[in-house]
Amino acid sequence: MKVDQQTGQALLFDGPDKPLRLVEQRRPQPGPGELVVRVEAATLCGSDLHTMGGKRKVETPTVLGHETIGRIEAIGPGPFPCLYDGTPAKIGDRVTWAVVAHCGSCRFCSRDLPQKCERAIKYGHEPFVDRRMWTGGLATSHRALPWSDCPNHCPPGWPPRPPAPPPP
Repeated sequence: MKVDQQTGQALLFDGPDKPLRLVEQRRPQPGPGELVVRVEAATLCGSDLHTMGGKRKVETPTVLGHETIGRIEAIGPGPFPCLYDGTPAKIGDRVTWAVVAHCGSCRFCSRDLPQKCERAIKYGHEPFVDRRMWTGGLATSHRALPWSDCPNHCPPGWPPRPPAPPPP
């Protein structure tokens, strides 16, 4: 499969005991306040492995992976996204982000529990449909959604492909 400027690839998880499926789709376009990040590296953590093994249920198909690093390649219109340190996001910034995009205003967010947000979008655990299509790390592009999800700059000097943790 040849990927061009208009398309991207993703590995879809269709359910336990099924092989990941490589698909090519139109690359995401950022909506208001959104970023599109070109994925450089992603890891699969314990929750991904539980999902693959059938111990954790998610809607399928989905793109797994929520521990992701990449470079901003597109910025949507509207409210200009800022990074966690308050600086404006710009094309080429190398970033990483949290597992969940949260609203910032529900009862859980107001108690500093964004991972329990009533309107949460959990990266790497969303169905591969509509605006949630590109929200997992096992893809060439990733859509960082608005709300209170502020990507962080990667520290200067991090290697292009950070070392992954050793297998258990």
